[in-house]
Amino acid sequence: MKAKFIALIIGLGLVSSVWTETAQEKMLPPSPQALVSQLKSSLPNVRPSCVSLERGGSFSGVIISPDGFILTASHTMRTLKEDQTIGVTLHDGRTATADVLGFNRESDLALLQITSPSGQSWPFCQVADKTLGVGGFCFTVAHPSGILSGRPAQVRMGRITSLVMNEGLPFLLFADCNIQPGDSGGPLFSLDGKLIGIDSSAANILGFNFFPPIDQWHLDQDRLMKGERWGDSKKAPDGATLSNPVINEEAMPAIQQEFARRVQAQYPPSLDLIQFRIKNGTVEIDMDTIINHMAPTAIALSRNQAISLGLDDPDIVQQLPPLPKKSEALSLYANEQKIAYGLAIDMQHIITKSSRIPTNTTVSIQFGGETLPLTLVTKNPEWDLAIFKLPKTLPLPTLRWPEEMTPIKAGDLLMAHGLLDLPIWNIATDEAREVSKKRSLGPLLDKSVISEHRAPYPLAIRHALTLYASDAGKPVFNESGEFVGMHIARFSRTMGLLVPAEQLKQQISRMMKAPSS
Repeated sequence: MKAKFIALIIGLGLVSSVWTETAQEKMLPPSPQALVSQLKSSLPNVRPSCVSLERGGSFSGVIISPDGFILTASHTMRTLKEDQTIGVTLHDGRTATADVLGFNRESDLALLQITSPSGQSWPFCQVADKTLGVGGFCFTVAHPSGILSGRPAQVRMGRITSLVMNEGLPFLLFADCNIQPGDSGGPLFSLDGKLIGIDSSAANILGFNFFPPIDQWHLDQDRLMKGERWGDSKKAPDGATLSNPVINEEAMPAIQQEFARRVQAQYPPSLDLIQFRIKNGTVEIDMDTIINHMAPTAIALSRNQAISLGLDDPDIVQQLPPLPKKSEALSLYANEQKIAYGLAIDMQHIITKSSRIPTNTTVSIQFGGETLPLTLVTKNPEWDLAIFKLPKTLPLPTLRWPEEMTPIKAGDLLMAHGLLDLPIWNIATDEAREVSKKRSLGPLLDKSVISEHRAPYPLAIRHALTLYASDAGKPVFNESGEFVGMHIARFSRTMGLLVPAEQLKQQISRMMKAPSS
């Protein structure tokens, strides 16, 4: 495991250049705009079938037939009492009760049926004949906190990054469509709105999530309908097999080769890993670092599974519409450590996330070769915002407000500057709503990616961009390149939060008129 991997780097331009291959030179996957358009077309059709379930705690499910059969995750039934019923809340607020029929602990699938009220036709989704292959695009619509007043099921988008086979059938999907405690049992859809899997569990690494495919439902349908209950829970997605994976020594060359391929393809996370290790044109990284960097892929290669990059595939990202050429985010430092980002309101004032700033610490920015201290002007604890002033005016890249503040809706394409200032993208998971609950972190190795202050907020847009706690203060744009909000917090393993542009502009106006702190 401690063997060294030496990669030849052709100049320092590798970590700052753009992708050079064009759509004419090779076949590219669909563009983010096309993917998002397909998701948004399907979302209204599938959302009514997505339900919140209650059995001493909230989880999720999906109605698959007009007579009220519901698919969910079997691990939610582990402490089930005999003849216990399940509470069901639909998208439109109606409530019902369901009986538990059968479940397979190994595939993590369970079948319920709505029994009260009876004699009704229920909204349902279309069930796919089989799941998608590796590299297919998907989305989930689940209720991670149960039904909250005025808040629908949350939408998350992703891509199937690997597939576990068992006796010739897909048995488990790996995907970067992040799921959260409470999502268990929710539906995984293809972009055309067909049910291809069920939300099961997430590993302690962001982007590594497990879903039993719809193929297992077709295999076990008769037994589940009859009320049979079987399967070895140790082989379930959250069982010992996946919870304690083994990386085979035989897979090391394939893992090294895949890492080298990602560097050659200018995959931002891999470039970020090596940028500080370049010395005399080479970079030396041990295998443990490589494996930790691409753990889901290393596990898949150890099992001889096919693999794919996720939504951050450079072949997809390079098709994004252009972001502003110069990032509007300014790095803020305390004790020579980058602590957050800020947005220039004008040539002398910067707004940022208040709770990222250490108390009684000098904060500074680096601009034009100078390190300049910032003076606190005012804070707004309700919105977790702070405005700082520079000692002199500078030609800062100031905020460009959109002419029309168009509201963001669930499924809208969002973009931001990510690693190495390269573009990242994903979708809004919901429209702007009040945020009152901090939410569960879920099982994470690195809890620093989640913001300590992540609620309450009077109004925020939930989003699925890979922006973390330390990215607070970065601007977010829509597919037209217009500023739509400032990233304020990583809310949970599943979502981040934006302060919408309209509200941010209002708060800046009020704060600049307020007495100095």
